[in-house]
Amino acid sequence: MNTSAALGTTESDTLAVGPLLPAVLLALGLLFPTSTGGNISNLLYAVHQLLFCALALWLVLRYGAVGTAPQAWLAGLIVVWCAAATALSPFHDLALGALGVYVTMAFLLLLDLSRLDVAWSTVVLRVASLLLILVAVGVLVASAPVTDWMTANYSVAYAELVPMMVLLRKPVFTFGSHSLAGFFYFLVFYLNFESWRVQRRPADLALALACIAAGIFLTSVTAAVLMSVALVLVFFGTGRARWPLFGTLLLAGGVAGWYYRHELADLVAVSNMLTSFESSASGLSGRFGRDGNLLGSLEAIRSLPLRPIGVSASSTVFFGDSGPVEYLLRGSWPLLLAVYGGLALFLWHNLRWRRHALVLFAVTVAFEVGMTVLTYHRFVYFLPFAVMHLNYLATDPRRTT
Repeated sequence: MNTSAALGTTESDTLAVGPLLPAVLLALGLLFPTSTGGNISNLLYAVHQLLFCALALWLVLRYGAVGTAPQAWLAGLIVVWCAAATALSPFHDLALGALGVYVTMAFLLLLDLSRLDVAWSTVVLRVASLLLILVAVGVLVASAPVTDWMTANYSVAYAELVPMMVLLRKPVFTFGSHSLAGFFYFLVFYLNFESWRVQRRPADLALALACIAAGIFLTSVTAAVLMSVALVLVFFGTGRARWPLFGTLLLAGGVAGWYYRHELADLVAVSNMLTSFESSASGLSGRFGRDGNLLGSLEAIRSLPLRPIGVSASSTVFFGDSGPVEYLLRGSWPLLLAVYGGLALFLWHNLRWRRHALVLFAVTVAFEVGMTVLTYHRFVYFLPFAVMHLNYLATDPRRTT
């Protein structure tokens, strides 16, 4: 079913975009550094966000890529309400950098990318996916050039995080956290798998399966859940090929597991995975449990439900480990509804196939329960690329789904 007409977009309405735009989006989104010599740089974070805002403004001026009036109202509300709510805050310290994060989010949710035709997105995706897999292999075999590159240029949160991930052989790429990496591995899998469903090229299916394999080695609760979802999508999305495919994968996995059974017993990944599932500090229990790190934030919401803190800050509250908690804390229900309403409108208006919009919305919101991603500087670059690539697939004459 071609839903482009339902969105008011026809073949004659599309605007051809060369290979530069998708390449820039993925290159900046996935590879822009966050540290120098292992030292986290707030300046680099700010530059990365400013570059996206400039890129979004260029899309608006060059292609008229402005969304609907409801998109514009919600995007404006996010920024204005975050700033205004600061006056209601019981805290006196300011974190003005947080306002920049919401400005960047607003620029994203304001865009209309439905008319942009990016025929080169498949090639760009394959190159990026191959790089992702090669770096993952480098981490798993403890390649010094790979691990040194990651620890020097992609430190996040705190200085010890990426070195610890590398030491535990977790292929977190440039995302730092194994949870964020699991989310992005799933997104890259999904784009490659959708490419295979439309174009039926074996390379796309191979890259999709490689993303699942690499994601499993992240050995986190989030990655385990998302890779399981990915396997379910593969099982039901490969049609008659599912049984030969899964039979071959199971046989190859069983033979490899038996042949390397002694080496596997000593793999740090195995004990790592068991620890992740058994530890009360992991997953949702580590956030919302009795000793979770969001207790202070939840208490602030409970005690002052209608007194948001805007872009103020306090040592008693923690941000980043739950999108809904952060939005309720910073802007109460108006901000929460504006953010998720804006995301829904952005996906619904931009994507030509409704199932793509539903999958991206469901996965993003579900992931946000345990970690904020809509304010994540790499996601705001990746999502426009994903939208344009999926729209390209929806108009590809070879489509079979």
